[in-house]
Amino acid sequence: MENKDTITFTRAHYIVDGKPQNAGKAVFAGSAMLVMDPEGRPLDRGVVNLSDMYTILYCDQIRNLSFIQKKTGTVSMLILPSDGEYDRLKAGAKKHAGAVALSRQNYKIAQYARKISDKVKDGVDITVMDAVDESKALYCPECGVQVEPGQQYCFECGAELPRKEA
Repeated sequence: MENKDTITFTRAHYIVDGKPQNAGKAVFAGSAMLVMDPEGRPLDRGVVNLSDMYTILYCDQIRNLSFIQKKTGTVSMLILPSDGEYDRLKAGAKKHAGAVALSRQNYKIAQYARKISDKVKDGVDITVMDAVDESKALYCPECGVQVEPGQQYCFECGAELPRKEA
């Protein structure tokens, strides 16, 4: 019988500092969570000190938890393939996080995380960029996805983007 503080995943992804990794298991011990690969080896930066979190964000529609550290601002994220695995991970995080609050995450941000996970599953190399100042953000006029300044086409829908006149 599996330890109730161990959650085994099927095709989950752990993303930290824009680097996606395949996750096979999370083990809770005290206020720490250890994320491991499918073979049971600890992932790069896979030790998450839950008591050192600013907050833990979750999104039920996408089945992901994002852990934001107080001191460094580092964000690590677990994206789960099934409701059961997600529910067990969320319950484990609540149980072991102490006074750290779990808060509902914005669906659009979580949807972006799911797209990253899907691309990783398909073997696509990806780069995750930092967020930009919302007041300077640009959006595709066709689908509404945020785009980078100078980008010619929307990476989401392929629409040609308007160019700013100099």
